[in-house]
Amino acid sequence: MRLPRARKKKSLRKAPPLGVYEACVTTSIFYRKKCLFRGQILDQFCDIITGNVAEKVAVVRSDAHIACAQIVAHSKADLTVLHTQKRAQMDAVLCVKMQYLNYIKEVSNAHAALHDKNVALMTALKNTITTHDNNSLAGRLPAKLFS
Repeated sequence: MRLPRARKKKSLRKAPPLGVYEACVTTSIFYRKKCLFRGQILDQFCDIITGNVAEKVAVVRSDAHIACAQIVAHSKADLTVLHTQKRAQMDAVLCVKMQYLNYIKEVSNAHAALHDKNVALMTALKNTITTHDNNSLAGRLPAKLFS
């Protein structure tokens, strides 16, 4: 009986180094150069794209600053106009308030004068009625009426 022979292990090929050669399947020098060239082109594309994006971001940032400054300037102008309008309106309100206070003062004084005249009239009427009663009825009433 024969013993089985041990099989020889096949040597495995080493994979190409990581990085530039990742996409390459074969390991020939021609394809390595081609992949290196592709890697350089991809690096240039990435540089161009990131440069364009950076420029666009810078333009957007400067546009945003300009727009912000314009918005602030317009807001300041609007607030100035509103301030002058509100100040004129407040002056008009204060003028109307002073006129109202003067009118209330005049009405109050007129009412007080009317009250004083009413009191004087009532006093005069009371005195007139008392004098009239004393003069006219005193001699005509019987003495036993109130006793």
